[in-house]
Amino acid sequence: MADAREFRKVRVQADGAVFRGPIIYRGGLLLATAGGTATTLLYDGGATTDEPLDAFRAAASEHDQHYLDGGIRVNRGVFVDLGANVDWFLLYFDPEVPTGVAGPVTGP
Repeated sequence: MADAREFRKVRVQADGAVFRGPIIYRGGLLLATAGGTATTLLYDGGATTDEPLDAFRAAASEHDQHYLDGGIRVNRGVFVDLGANVDWFLLYFDPEVPTGVAGPVTGP
């Protein structure tokens, strides 16, 4: 696994576009509540109709972690669809060069 200084993370708390624009997707970490199995789906783009990028599934009170050494370049951002029973989800990424092109979505 890469050194923590080599990538960034963002906590996702609701469905939606986490990034608009290019980034290097590195993986994520899903933690399920005690209420049951949790799922989270990621898409390369701004909606659930875009190309699937990754999928997470964890049993109650368990976690699912994916880490991609080289990462995957996504050009249109990342849309995260949090299913039921998600306690929290972290998305790992590298910003694309030049800096400032990609970042967490802060507005509508």
